[in-house]
Amino acid sequence: MEGVAIRAAKEGDVPAIAVVFGRAFEDYQCGFGVGPKALARLWEGSLGARIGSTKVAVNDAGRVLGFIVYVRPGEKEQYGRRGEGRQRMAVWREEMGWAGFWRPALLFIPMGLAYTKRRAR
Repeated sequence: MEGVAIRAAKEGDVPAIAVVFGRAFEDYQCGFGVGPKALARLWEGSLGARIGSTKVAVNDAGRVLGFIVYVRPGEKEQYGRRGEGRQRMAVWREEMGWAGFWRPALLFIPMGLAYTKRRAR
């Protein structure tokens, strides 16, 4: 049986973290109408922006098996790096096409409303 270790994520882990994300979030795949590889590509920039607050689980060979993103009290969660917006939008357009831009709103508006309700309490 192979061992598993937990460590701080590094910049070089971002593509592997994105692959894990793409495979793990089937509800996002369905919501966006994309497969695991496309979902990984859509989220790679956002996951990269959070690398400083990410831990990874790796096997003995160093392969990323899982991850967790956390936000320390008093810190603001990062969703992307400054100046990368156009680049990220280009990736989204390539993966989903112009007609697919309505999908994120339908998926995230209910999530945002639930978050707002939770924060209000």
